[in-house]
Amino acid sequence: ALVLAWGAEEICVGYAAQYSLVHDATGDVVELLPGEAGVNPVLLHLPGCEEVLVATGRVATFVDLRSAGAAARSPLAWEAPPLALALSPPYVLALLPGHLVVT
Repeated sequence: ALVLAWGAEEICVGYAAQYSLVHDATGDVVELLPGEAGVNPVLLHLPGCEEVLVATGRVATFVDLRSAGAAARSPLAWEAPPLALALSPPYVLALLPGHLVVT
């Protein structure tokens, strides 16, 4: 695993080729999204809700940890894959090669 985000009962795990959701009590694993070849996985847990922001290349999808599906929020997109993500409510900050983007 290259990156982890822990919710109340689930852990989102980012590998080089995919993202998975692991239920901490049972160990059950659900595959969420494919990763993008040659791009490091990037995750951001959203405090106060059971969602993570999962970056798959230039697009990041909000994932509901309880349902292991897409959350009701619209995906975010950038001109390059983010190197890191941070949250400063209500904004998401994306570190891209050479600059920072506030969404």
